[in-house]
Amino acid sequence: MIRQIDLNNIAQAKAVYELQQLAYSVEATYLGTRDIPPLQETFEAFQTCDEVFIGYEKEGVLVGVLAYCIEDEVIDIHRLFVHPAFFGQQIAQELLQEVERHVHRKVVVMTGSQNQPAVRFYLKQGFELLKVVETSMNLSLSFFQKKPRD
Repeated sequence: MIRQIDLNNIAQAKAVYELQQLAYSVEATYLGTRDIPPLQETFEAFQTCDEVFIGYEKEGVLVGVLAYCIEDEVIDIHRLFVHPAFFGQQIAQELLQEVERHVHRKVVVMTGSQNQPAVRFYLKQGFELLKVVETSMNLSLSFFQKKPRD
């Protein structure tokens, strides 16, 4: 079941934050560093972000989250993560499809280039690679976009 998450609800916010820490720890292994924003973010900073959060629950347990902002009818995905025990179960795809139902222009997203499972996921979902940017931390970031079907 997919539902909106209220970060003002402490229990919901803690569940999302804890899942974020767990899921992004897997990405950190692909990137070779834990120095990535989702793992450095404090709970207080997390709770005050201005993103819209939706969550995927299985048997009442939060197992996937997608967070986004909308600007000029463009959906900018800021976070998309799934509990590692639920990888490969189409949860990220279902969360993405839920957001795409409301797209007017396009969806954009960025991920670490070394996170090949994420790169493959976005390409498989119809995103096109726009650019790859090298950062000062010896990481590269891949930027994707997906335009709505006509």
